[in-house]
Amino acid sequence: MKLNLAGKDAGLTFESVHLVPGRGGCSRLHPHFHTVSVSLDGEPSDRGMLMHIYRLKEVVIRLCQEFDHMVLVANYPPEVMTVDEEETGYKINVNGKTYLLPYSDVLRLPIGTLNVEDLCQYMAENLLDRLDPILDARRIVSMTVEVDEGNGQSASVTVSTRR
Repeated sequence: MKLNLAGKDAGLTFESVHLVPGRGGCSRLHPHFHTVSVSLDGEPSDRGMLMHIYRLKEVVIRLCQEFDHMVLVANYPPEVMTVDEEETGYKINVNGKTYLLPYSDVLRLPIGTLNVEDLCQYMAENLLDRLDPILDARRIVSMTVEVDEGNGQSASVTVSTRR
């Protein structure tokens, strides 16, 4: 059995900005309107449920809220991008430009790039960590997360819930 939360229909969304080191339009700060969809796969309980869908939705909403209206910054190598902590915020040097952004506006992510694949993998692992205390891994065998960044561009990953 599968339990599905369709990101757009369920309101599992966030808006953020980022830039991609290099050339072209993506090398400038630009926004994305993301949707996050999640599905669980496994055997239902005696009550016929994989998990209470509202508990799953609450966890995904909280994660989306952490990303909402933030500037996302990945851990690019120092020869590509440097991020220094200044008195009032992060000083970011990339693509021959310097940005000074308040700490409260930046979400630093422990991933190597901000391509949709890396973002999707990070969100899946993060969701799995958050769901671990309430997930019955004896019955639920996998979770699929899809992150859509708009314009028909998305990535999805399936991870095992059994650790």
